Amino acid sequence: MPFIDTFRCLWFNNTSADTFCLKTLKFIEKVYPQFVISCQQDSHECLIWLLNTLHEETKVSDKRTNDNKLDLKLRMYKSEEELASDALEQISGSHESTITDLFRGQFRSALKCANPMCGFTNLTFEPYLCVSLSVPLETKQCNFSVILISLIPSPVITRYYFAIPGSVIAVSYFKNLIMETLFEPSNDLIACSISPSGQIKLFSNDCIIDVANRHFNELNILEIPRISSGIQQDDVIVAIVVFTLGIFPYGERLEHPFTANLLKNWNYEFISNHLLDKGSHILPFSFCPLPQDYKILVQNSEYKVLVLDPQLIKPLNDYIICEKYNNKNVLRIVVEWDIKLRGVFMSSLVPAVVHNNYSFCGSENLDYVSKQSAISLTNLIDDYVKCESIRDWVCPKCKKSSGSMELQFHSLPDVLVFHLKRFESLSVGVTKKIDSRVQIPIEELDMSPYVFNQHLRSSTLPRNKRNGNVNKFNYIEKNSLIYYLTGVIYHYGERTNSGHYTAATRNPVDGKWRTFDDSRVSLIAESGYSFNELHNSSRSYLLFYQRRPYVKRQLTWFPQNVPEHIIQKYQRRFDCDDTDKSYTNGKSIFYKM
Repeated sequence: MPFIDTFRCLWFNNTSADTFCLKTLKFIEKVYPQFVISCQQDSHECLIWLLNTLHEETKVSDKRTNDNKLDLKLRMYKSEEELASDALEQISGSHESTITDLFRGQFRSALKCANPMCGFTNLTFEPYLCVSLSVPLETKQCNFSVILISLIPSPVITRYYFAIPGSVIAVSYFKNLIMETLFEPSNDLIACSISPSGQIKLFSNDCIIDVANRHFNELNILEIPRISSGIQQDDVIVAIVVFTLGIFPYGERLEHPFTANLLKNWNYEFISNHLLDKGSHILPFSFCPLPQDYKILVQNSEYKVLVLDPQLIKPLNDYIICEKYNNKNVLRIVVEWDIKLRGVFMSSLVPAVVHNNYSFCGSENLDYVSKQSAISLTNLIDDYVKCESIRDWVCPKCKKSSGSMELQFHSLPDVLVFHLKRFESLSVGVTKKIDSRVQIPIEELDMSPYVFNQHLRSSTLPRNKRNGNVNKFNYIEKNSLIYYLTGVIYHYGERTNSGHYTAATRNPVDGKWRTFDDSRVSLIAESGYSFNELHNSSRSYLLFYQRRPYVKRQLTWFPQNVPEHIIQKYQRRFDCDDTDKSYTNGKSIFYKM
């Protein structure tokens, strides 16, 4: 199957890796339609699916029988190690795999009675492949953000962070402050909010915003294009334009909005060409001739739109009533693309660069704000395992109605994966990304404070034994609870199903960090911006840590020191006819030798 061939190519530094990687993705798309190549996927969801699938297809049985359905009295006579082992067998049976050896650990949850005379404790053990940590919002030092889309001297998108003195504030407050830095009159700006599905809401200068409302979509301030000489203001309509995929108002917004000046006497073709030209940075390629897979909608309320009629000679002058905004004619326009083009858009869409500006947070420079507002990874872990009080619970022993739940790590895997939960669900289908910076330890992440009784236990027994034999690799290195960072996946954008993913990895041979952005691979200098972003990032999404061994092993690049029979088997596989499709007979993504 192409998946194992992809790994072989990577292992032996074969240049055919890209070819087999594409075959793997196409095969996965065919068998598992939810992972369509042309659509953006949640990397966390995809990782868990991949690990579970590889485990199912490579698992072996150690021939133990599963007779561990214990009642409460029998559990009292078992050690914690035995209870943890039983819990694993009840979930996965007697099946183990390389995936579980490398990625699986166990949580230890202790439900304790608050009555000091009782002492009742109920232990449960849950396996994990990835630890999901909640990322808090930015500190109150910068508790509101505004997007400015300026046009002069060239289009630039800037996110301004504000320290708000109260819970409600007028739109003019933000516009006036921003204009003081740009030396532009505020009448040349339009304030609005854009929902994830593309609904546009205008805000006048005296409109009051509740900055404490978590459901409020980020305030956008857009600069109005200059009017060409010889054209009267009354003949111009200012359009706030957003591109969407799918039927309004249930579609999906593409990138940031933009503004365009339209003339009332233009026909449909002029209007259409002008909007597509202004939004060309969003289009996947130059449409020539133009497809008929889009509609131009004029939004006249929050959920209602009018379809611009191509048959009308002057559609903007005949029946469209513009809104007045600071003495200007304003239209809210949605260019609605057919949902079948989603794959085409997402495969080539590059998120716009957004520059962060902290000048209104009361700090004098960005470096200060970044250091002050960042939260460390260990703080996120502390919050994850903190003891919680449980009030609506009755102790089965003393019948008191209070207790506490304490979560700790019972065992840690060799490869420890953290998922930073940066997407907050506000309502059905609506999410908000949390761009808080997280300080990431690179060389030494000490997990010993989070492991229960770490001096006596560093692993769960079934993970180290298979068919009665000890897995030496796991056994030797389990004593260390120090981890070092080996990889990071970054997310650029506002939603999991859109935006852009990149990655950074540390090569185990030369120890150097490299970034991977589609087909571009770059070295990371330890004194450069990219290395600082590695340590302190607002885009980090998945973190991969590896257990640090006591003795640093000397590694050499393959195919040196590889047993001859492995090289021969590898070579025979690539000598086979490339048209061989035997791996597609079933639903396995893994080719077994």
